[in-house]
Amino acid sequence: MRCSAACWTNRVCPLLLRRAAAAVWWLFLLIFGVFPISLSGDLYYLFVGVVAPNAQYWLYLVLVPLACQTPDFFWRQVRR
Repeated sequence: MRCSAACWTNRVCPLLLRRAAAAVWWLFLLIFGVFPISLSGDLYYLFVGVVAPNAQYWLYLVLVPLACQTPDFFWRQVRR
């Protein structure tokens, strides 16, 4: 979809949404940090004992974002 008319909302809304998403993320981290470790202890030990030693987890941690951004990267190069 292509828009030939630009107005102030086209510039302000994405900026505000990015700022709001970052603010919500930091708020989540602050709230999550207040909880005692006893509530999330089981999940921590699951991660440390099962997930972290698994090489497949670390491989997917790198490959999934790379695979998601590759089409956009190539599309931008083709448009140039």
